[in-house]
Amino acid sequence: MFHIIFGSDYAKCRGGIAAMKSIASCLIMCLVAILFDITMSYAADYYVDASLGKDSNPGTSMEKAWKTISKINTSTFEPGDNIYLKRGKEWEEQLTFDDSGTSNHPITIRAYGTGPNPKLKSSTTFSDWSLCYNQGSKKVWCGNIKNLKWAMGAEKDGVRIEMNGADDFDSMQNGKFYAPYNKRIFYFRNDEGDPGVLEIGTRDYAIKLTRCGYVIIDGVDVDGPGGNYMGRGSRHVKQVLIDNCDHVEVKNCAFSNGTQVGACIGNGSTNCILRNIRSYGHESTGLYVSEGGEGNKIIDCEVYNCGNLKTDVGDKGLIGIWQSPDTTIEGCFVHDNGYSGVSKLDAAISFVQSPYGIVKRCLFRNAGGTALQFAEGSDNGLAAYNIIDGWGMFSPSNMNEGIRVGGGASTSSANNIKIYNNLFINGGKTKGWWAALRIKKYENKGLKVKNNIFYDNINIYEIIARSKDKFKDWDFSNNVFYKTTGNAIWSPNKVYDYQHIIGHGNDYYSYNMKQEKNSLVADPLLSKSKRGLHFDSPCIDSGVSVGLKQDYYGNSVPSGKGVDIGPFEYQKTASDQESASDKLGPPKNIRIQITSSDFL
Repeated sequence: MFHIIFGSDYAKCRGGIAAMKSIASCLIMCLVAILFDITMSYAADYYVDASLGKDSNPGTSMEKAWKTISKINTSTFEPGDNIYLKRGKEWEEQLTFDDSGTSNHPITIRAYGTGPNPKLKSSTTFSDWSLCYNQGSKKVWCGNIKNLKWAMGAEKDGVRIEMNGADDFDSMQNGKFYAPYNKRIFYFRNDEGDPGVLEIGTRDYAIKLTRCGYVIIDGVDVDGPGGNYMGRGSRHVKQVLIDNCDHVEVKNCAFSNGTQVGACIGNGSTNCILRNIRSYGHESTGLYVSEGGEGNKIIDCEVYNCGNLKTDVGDKGLIGIWQSPDTTIEGCFVHDNGYSGVSKLDAAISFVQSPYGIVKRCLFRNAGGTALQFAEGSDNGLAAYNIIDGWGMFSPSNMNEGIRVGGGASTSSANNIKIYNNLFINGGKTKGWWAALRIKKYENKGLKVKNNIFYDNINIYEIIARSKDKFKDWDFSNNVFYKTTGNAIWSPNKVYDYQHIIGHGNDYYSYNMKQEKNSLVADPLLSKSKRGLHFDSPCIDSGVSVGLKQDYYGNSVPSGKGVDIGPFEYQKTASDQESASDKLGPPKNIRIQITSSDFL
């Protein structure tokens, strides 16, 4: 299809003529643009149907669809092409993709039809068991899958099975799975009889994008534990790997029950986005950015129930950022990682050696250990307009915090961290708790803590603030402390109780440390749900501008005469009794199942 050039295009052409002093050059440019549009008009649609398709088909219609993911892997695609996977279908295959689109014409892999998202599996359905150990009531069953080098996990009825640590049948526990390293065989103890159908981990990834640009994956799920085929892959399996890519977006997907990581942006990938992803049930980390380039984002995702089995190994965090600068996490709901009695957990969200990280407008709930940390040189980080609701749930031997600044290597620091407009609530309800905010004793210069609400976090401290240079370049101001009893702040080597936070004489934290200007010790008067402000809250218009434009719910900042303290900008309602935020749950755009437990 040819296009007439007019308006702004003509103006650009004239500008080009003036710059190049050549009418011929401009005409060539216009001709190239026309030819490019002609090429784009022939972008194709391809369909894949696991039940009715055939790889001998052209794939260009639903009636003549391809059958396998392998057909995609061996085909070449052009900018603007769409690849459609049939809803309600599953593939026990790996998708490997290295074609690229353009900024205006991305290649898109998406779902079509009705029903649940199409699903790729990191596992293989297996039921061909042999009884290999039968002593008394103990029955151990064994199996193998062709070309499988190491089955790294198993799943039954949508739930990962605990791994057995023993290497002998006699000590193997009922209901557990065991696969010896590189033995090409796996075992499952089931005293009740033949185990029936299990999902056995077989693939080191289900989706791998390599050296791609401008590719979108929309509405394709991945499930199942991973493994390694003979001679390929490493132990650190990932359900989805974005490898050395630029401008790749994965959205509206669910990733579940992986042996290690759900989805990973890695190996120098830049400007990639994970959006509206549900990632859960993994042994280690739900979403991961590892050795990524700049500009990667995790937006409106829910990550939960990672590291929940007692035999799980790894960090047991939820979102991890490792050696990846300029990563943004926004509008996410992270909750419930770890298990009771575990001695060490990674933070629910963790930045390690990753400067310029941003976490804003997120809901943290029931973090097994620390909720959020900036560690090992993760300088210039920002945590703003978050709700941090419960932490230290399962880690009694560690010091666990709502937010930790510093940490990791024994001499590490994190400089110029900004902690603005967060709500710290329900901390200290378990033995593993240590502080709502903990600043480790290393340099940590340039720390700014403003407009936060510390709401009745019991047992130990609201803040542990230690500094080698006596708070040089620190700025704590316009915070609200509400604590009914006990100690509140430890800094440095001195404990301040609830009555001695704000004052104008010696033995008051604010006076001794020259901090907390315009801060309050008062009930913030949160709404009944603790997800908004009451109309007469002292937090309203009492904050200081920190240059941010949206609150937790996406409301404009400021909404009144000034910035409010905490993550909520008060919204006047008809009754003027409580904030409209009472009717809202986690961040605005996230698509999750809200239950009554989300409203405290």
